[in-house]
Amino acid sequence: MQGPMYILPPGLSHDLSVAIGAPPGLPPPPCPGDVLRAFARADVDSVGDSCAAPQPWRPDSLSTRPSLSESTRCSTDEPATPPSPPTPPTPESIELFAGAHAAAKSLLQFLGHRFEDAASEEGWVTQWGLQADEELLPILWELVSQDKKRSKAKDKVGNCVRWWAKPTSPLLCPLSGFPTCLLPYPPFKLRVDPSRATPHCLVDGKFLALRCIVTGQYAACGRELQETDIIALDEYVHRCKLGPFRPSRALDLQTAASHGDQKAAEDLKRLLAAAHAELGKLKRIQENRFGQILQEAQWHATLKR
Repeated sequence: MQGPMYILPPGLSHDLSVAIGAPPGLPPPPCPGDVLRAFARADVDSVGDSCAAPQPWRPDSLSTRPSLSESTRCSTDEPATPPSPPTPPTPESIELFAGAHAAAKSLLQFLGHRFEDAASEEGWVTQWGLQADEELLPILWELVSQDKKRSKAKDKVGNCVRWWAKPTSPLLCPLSGFPTCLLPYPPFKLRVDPSRATPHCLVDGKFLALRCIVTGQYAACGRELQETDIIALDEYVHRCKLGPFRPSRALDLQTAASHGDQKAAEDLKRLLAAAHAELGKLKRIQENRFGQILQEAQWHATLKR
């Protein structure tokens, strides 16, 4: 037995078989198949083109949709603004992407050897950072430019100057290996000589504070942290609103717990657990950011081929 049968009104079957035209004065809508094919062609062209950056798909690239100058505007509308010509590449942009291929190789090597214990591999991170500063400059410069555009309005409202968001050497934190110019907070100025204000080394202050609390080792950049360093790091954590992770508090709790203070021992245990969780969260955030840098490096390597 066949299913239920429906009787169509007279003329409805003919109307359904005819394409519905666009309203008067408006362009016809693009066909979904043409949209997908145009997007696929743009994607293939962007991968195969080695001389110019990939151009995003635009609706006016479809042949089924006429431009605004082809009798689609009303007579009362203003004349259409002619499209601006494409901006030719400048010598600065060409120079910017000169070391892209080397940067991609170095970045892949670094991501393949991502540190597991930052305390034991601090020297390797520092050595690699000195070699990668110049090679990572094009990619980091582009990412910093994107961050500046996104946070332009916020900087105007808060009157904040991201002085560290400039790709100047050194680019990488000697402790974590993460680019200091991509930090959402200012880096910590660790003195090379604790008795002198200059010179100093830019490090990820939050990473340093968390690592000191978790490992109990108060050392960085080849020297032990002095009392002045601990005080400066406490003020940095408070000023940048990086949470309750002050190294001096961990030291005080350790001292009290060693003298049999049970409450201090419990507070220290909670602080260590919170710092360990925060350090893991920070590492995951930086690894995700490295994934974005890896995509940029692969794109630059594609242009270089």
